[in-house]
Amino acid sequence: MYNLSQCATAKVAKLSSLILSQKSLVTLSFIILMEDQVSHLKELGIKTANISSLEDHKRTRVENGQYSVVYGSPEAWLKNERWKSTLTNPVYSKKSVCHSS
Repeated sequence: MYNLSQCATAKVAKLSSLILSQKSLVTLSFIILMEDQVSHLKELGIKTANISSLEDHKRTRVENGQYSVVYGSPEAWLKNERWKSTLTNPVYSKKSVCHSS
């Protein structure tokens, strides 16, 4: 797991999804920063989701790998079994460029 600055996190996620057609899972503790980065990447046309605030039908899309960049808080990734299992899901474990925090 890479430890990246918040600015670098967004750049790595954006580059990996645009250039490499890979998946990025991003863990951030700051909800406001996470929402800002999700909005910014969506404006650039990158399929991005925040697991902390998804409706049920979009949760299935995350599990199926339909988003290039997926954000979540540490609590969301580790305390929820659905998201915890996503970390080892073949969609992400085989196509993930980086996990960052």
